[in-house]
Amino acid sequence: MKNEIVFPKNRKEVFLVLIKYHKLSLLKINLWIALFSLLTLLAIYFGIFVIAQVPSLISNGTIEMVKEGDLDYSVLFTSVSYLIALFLVLIVTNIPLFLGVGGGIYVISLLCYGESNVLITKDFFNGIKRNAKEMILLSLIFSIASLFMIAIFGIYLLMDTFLIVKVISNIIGVLVFLIVSIVTFVGLNYANTYKSSFLKLLRNSFLIAFSKPLKTIGFLLLASVFFLLLFIPIRIPIFSLLVIFVGYSYFLVIEFLYTSSLFDEYINKKAHIELVGKGIKKD
Repeated sequence: MKNEIVFPKNRKEVFLVLIKYHKLSLLKINLWIALFSLLTLLAIYFGIFVIAQVPSLISNGTIEMVKEGDLDYSVLFTSVSYLIALFLVLIVTNIPLFLGVGGGIYVISLLCYGESNVLITKDFFNGIKRNAKEMILLSLIFSIASLFMIAIFGIYLLMDTFLIVKVISNIIGVLVFLIVSIVTFVGLNYANTYKSSFLKLLRNSFLIAFSKPLKTIGFLLLASVFFLLLFIPIRIPIFSLLVIFVGYSYFLVIEFLYTSSLFDEYINKKAHIELVGKGIKKD
């Protein structure tokens, strides 16, 4: 696929160029990632459906009560158990999702760099092969952190203990998940840009991300906006469609452009001068 070479003057213009000239490419990337996320999406929707049925399943005797005569506790205990089971399943199903993300960010990096001959499907699978090890490890760390947070919430929701213990434990669970999410956010492009040990990837991603923590969290939320819409209590089908057709590519474009600016500041100016402002017109 032959694409017009356009060199914008800053990364905001890079974003606009992608939207203007590469809409179909971004759509194709998004659909490929959506395909790789299919197992995760099915697990989530099936898990939520089953958990929603727990009260009626216990009431009609399909599921046995945990405490005889105590419907509320039995529903809570069973729902928490199923939710933890769901997040255990996601440890496995998130691996192909992250592999798809690894392929997607590689193609998006080529588009942002202004490469003139990007073959979306071929380069997508080249990106998967290139980034596979790092994406699998990032997937496992992110999924385990998610499970840890949900398990902490669930266990202390069921336990009869001091409120302060519950509050501190829940805060720890949230902090672990937040830190891992931020490191993963930066690590996706770090893995795609540099070849290093995984421990170095984690260390540098952490240091770079928390050099500007509020700004990084802001861009993480901005990139995740289409996924955050799915948590709105009112279920609107168009939100799911936005994720399938737009969400993944949008997330990766924002992630790539923001983290590339951080890499220019902290790494590229010292060790990879050829990457500084790559894809941006030099005056």
